Amino acid sequence: MKLDGSDHFDPFFELRRRTARVCEHFPATYWSEMRRVRDFPSSFLRSLTQFRLMSLTVPAKFGGAGLGIAAACAVVEEAHRLGCDFGRIDLQYALCFALACQADAPQRRPWMLDIASGHSRLQMSNVFRGGDEFVYQTTTTGARLSGQGVWPERTEHCELALLIAREDGRQNQTIAVVNVGATKGISLRAQWTDATKGQVSLVAKNAAVKRAELMPAEGVVSRANAAKELLACAARLGDARAICHSMLSKRSHTNVVSADSVRARKVIRDTRAALGRATGLLDKGGECRQAIGLAGEYSHKAVSVVANLFGAQDLAGNL
Repeated sequence: MKLDGSDHFDPFFELRRRTARVCEHFPATYWSEMRRVRDFPSSFLRSLTQFRLMSLTVPAKFGGAGLGIAAACAVVEEAHRLGCDFGRIDLQYALCFALACQADAPQRRPWMLDIASGHSRLQMSNVFRGGDEFVYQTTTTGARLSGQGVWPERTEHCELALLIAREDGRQNQTIAVVNVGATKGISLRAQWTDATKGQVSLVAKNAAVKRAELMPAEGVVSRANAAKELLACAARLGDARAICHSMLSKRSHTNVVSADSVRARKVIRDTRAALGRATGLLDKGGECRQAIGLAGEYSHKAVSVVANLFGAQDLAGNL
């Protein structure tokens, strides 16, 4: 598994190189087995953590790299180019990036340091897709949190839960980060029905939350959504590059530069440029909705065009 020559001109070349060192230990057979049994790629996540690739969006003052979403997208893209799958673990990048602006208070330091060191992983309930809200009621010592939402992974793969909550009777939202295993009143419940097929819900029943642990939600959810969209774009770009590399390798015995290979490389370059513009704007805190939409269009087009040019629709569907 080698880096492309063009990557030498990339500002995140070193991150791509470290990603390649991780990915070389996870061949296609590993990912086929993960898909077959629908298991979580825990060993892949451990390797990424050991190479300090999971704390890129954690601020430097909390032990992370503080490199922003552009760096995270470079890692996700490279991993997908090399046949790996970030689809079930990239949410931590988005959440840490979104929370960075809310992480100045001293009480936030412990869990941010835990994330940066790899001792804890952060997930959130299904509020991005309209899940149930959590409600808190003020008490003399702080607040009580109640509610239920869909949990994206099993508890052994995540210790910290980020919950969107609103005070009872009010519309303004806040965020609480809670320890799933240690917070009294927080539990996971599997729903074994034909419809849910073992779906796990995170349930809070009068869980005690210190008021200092509640943060304003303004801007956090939108930043996390934007970051997640760009990470998905990076994954599709990596998939397109993987298809292109696979197909061109099969034609390496010829010295003819075909029109389809030229077009494939152009759409890949255009996609990376669009993604770079969008990540740059988001990292700087600028208005980026239009840029994100354009990056999404380009990334979808890249996979489709490359697959159609090389007749690799089946390969694209398995990535």
